[in-house]
Amino acid sequence: MGTQHQDLPSVSNVTPPSRSRQRLSDQTLSQNLGKVAICGISCRLPRAGSPSEFFHLLLQEETAFMNALGEDITLHSEMQSLSAAALGLLRSIQVARLSKNDRALRHRGQFTGILEKLGGVDPHHLLLLDSSRDCLQDAGIGAKDKSLQDAAVGVYVGLSSMDYLLSCVRKEQQMSVSGTLHASASSLVSYAYGFDGPSVTVDTTCTSLLSAIQIANSDMMNGNASTALVGAASLMLQSRPTLALLEQGMVSGQAQCRPWCDSGDGYQRGEGCGWLYLAPADSRLASQYSYATIAGIATNQSGQRRALTLPTMQSQAKVIRRCLQLADAQPGQVCYVECTALGSRVADREELAAIASVYGREGAAERG
Repeated sequence: MGTQHQDLPSVSNVTPPSRSRQRLSDQTLSQNLGKVAICGISCRLPRAGSPSEFFHLLLQEETAFMNALGEDITLHSEMQSLSAAALGLLRSIQVARLSKNDRALRHRGQFTGILEKLGGVDPHHLLLLDSSRDCLQDAGIGAKDKSLQDAAVGVYVGLSSMDYLLSCVRKEQQMSVSGTLHASASSLVSYAYGFDGPSVTVDTTCTSLLSAIQIANSDMMNGNASTALVGAASLMLQSRPTLALLEQGMVSGQAQCRPWCDSGDGYQRGEGCGWLYLAPADSRLASQYSYATIAGIATNQSGQRRALTLPTMQSQAKVIRRCLQLADAQPGQVCYVECTALGSRVADREELAAIASVYGREGAAERG
């Protein structure tokens, strides 16, 4: 923890990953049969309003965290109803918030007519709709391009926050059904662009985006969708969910998350939104314009264990092996693994044990 990596490349001589614009050979296209390519990306993250800004933020090893109360005007009215003890807890923890600029609608003009018809809309839905335009642009699809209408384009959204609904209930304000339901998050995007493929919003808490990608991948493979726009968003519009997570020992009460440490006491919350535009890896679009190929994707559940939210080494190792099997890959071929790193002594230990059991022992044996 806290080690400075002396060999980290400087921002000046490193560029973000870019798409390959070269046409792939027939042999490569045949190898990609049955796989999915990432042809467009976008994000709105704290201190990073685009993928390139996020890339540079990582290289600079800078933090985007701030006091949980911060300067967010949306919490000011709620703070008046919180106890002094609750306010003290919120002042003691750190969160990562989007700036007002990154929450703002950059493409409002394109969606004005649609938004005027809807009335009150969950800010998650608005952020998802607006940033989806960035993703499509990144994939080379212009604002006036009508080629995707009636083309079975699917929209898949991972969303678990109920902050806006809780806020409406607390304020006893009139709610728009189409603006508050989770299902509307994906439906609004499909409606705005005229996409007639599947429109699905999925909630599996912290794995919602992964689940959305898996469903999109399956729909594309069975022909239910030609291409897919897959995204997720999270905003902290209420402080009570953070307090509840803190009281349950899930959110850290320290200034920073401490994964793999004896002092770890949970993760830290953050806001953000991201999209991927997916197409079959053997398609014309992917052959000209793609970042990477999803070779395999798998999800599972831990079944019965000591607690509902407690992961197990066995279930995590099982899903890793399943993913490798679907990708037709061996552990020894994998050179990078990104951890969940929840800052939980139990969860972190189980995750590392699962990674070691698959990539450590089995991978080392394959590498000789």
